[in-house]
Amino acid sequence: MRRLAWFPALLLAFWVERNCTLPWIPKELGWPWIFVDGGLVDRLLWNSAFVLVLTIISVALYRSRVLPWTRILIVGILGLAAISLWQPTGQVLYQIIPHAVLSSFLSFFIFWSAIGIAFRFEENKRKVASLLLAAVFVTPFLTLDRTLVGVGIFIFYLFQRSVEASES
Repeated sequence: MRRLAWFPALLLAFWVERNCTLPWIPKELGWPWIFVDGGLVDRLLWNSAFVLVLTIISVALYRSRVLPWTRILIVGILGLAAISLWQPTGQVLYQIIPHAVLSSFLSFFIFWSAIGIAFRFEENKRKVASLLLAAVFVTPFLTLDRTLVGVGIFIFYLFQRSVEASES
């Protein structure tokens, strides 16, 4: 069961790395499951709700005595729900490398390298959070969607630091 707990979490991480899209799922299959009929602000508000819920639940799980693999499973399953209902904004904040394939490869390499390094520092939660933030924001191609998810991770990081400071 512990190994299966990683599948939704890894899919969530892959989704974030791909700038909050799953490129192999065509729109003809009805993905995302719900379409918000509105402009950019409406989609941002809709997506912000998912980021806020995931952040609040992650904070609650961080404070709880739930087994680590159970936390990963819960956040992963909730992440899958967010993925399936996410409304892509299509807004690119910056693109450093104009070549799409090179940019995609470099983004993949940087993201998963930071995640791999984070696993080496599993005991030091501050380093893990810093590396997760780096994995989200250090990219040759950044979208508004990925930034929104990064803000949620940053809020979790701030909470984590305040808890550690109060415990010291």
